[in-house]
Amino acid sequence: MEGLMLARVLRDLSAQLPLRTLGWVFPDETTAALLLDGPRLGGPSNLVLAYRPPQPVVYLSRERLRGDPRSPFQRFLAARVRGDLLRAEQLKLDRVITLHFAGETGFVDQPPTRLLFEVTGRNANLLVLDEGEGFEGRIVMAAREITGSRNRFRTIRTGGRYTPQIGRAHV
Repeated sequence: MEGLMLARVLRDLSAQLPLRTLGWVFPDETTAALLLDGPRLGGPSNLVLAYRPPQPVVYLSRERLRGDPRSPFQRFLAARVRGDLLRAEQLKLDRVITLHFAGETGFVDQPPTRLLFEVTGRNANLLVLDEGEGFEGRIVMAAREITGSRNRFRTIRTGGRYTPQIGRAHV
């Protein structure tokens, strides 16, 4: 997915924000879909984040999707990334986006979080970052942890710091 196409998807989504979220579903082991509801959507829609390398993709779908979490990351996503979707932003025209969630209060309060998606081919990844602004922050959980033994230029680890770089996101 190229940066310009990603910008168009985010433009269409941003025009609707903020949106109420109705929960996550997981059609497969590397796809997460967030059910969104709002008056301007014309009915429930899914924000689909398919993070399987080498062809990750983001799109809006009206299709009815189903599926329970299949991995620890997906279980974490369903439990912790909650609340209204407030903002969606793209790092310049790069293939990195951040979704900002309000958090929610209830039996177990969930703080605001950000979901960062690197839509970058073979380096595709989905990261939950702590509350904050922009594209930097502490990694709370990563779909794919990347260690120095796997990639000598870049590591992605839970608890580590995420700092993007235009053209090549890295930690």
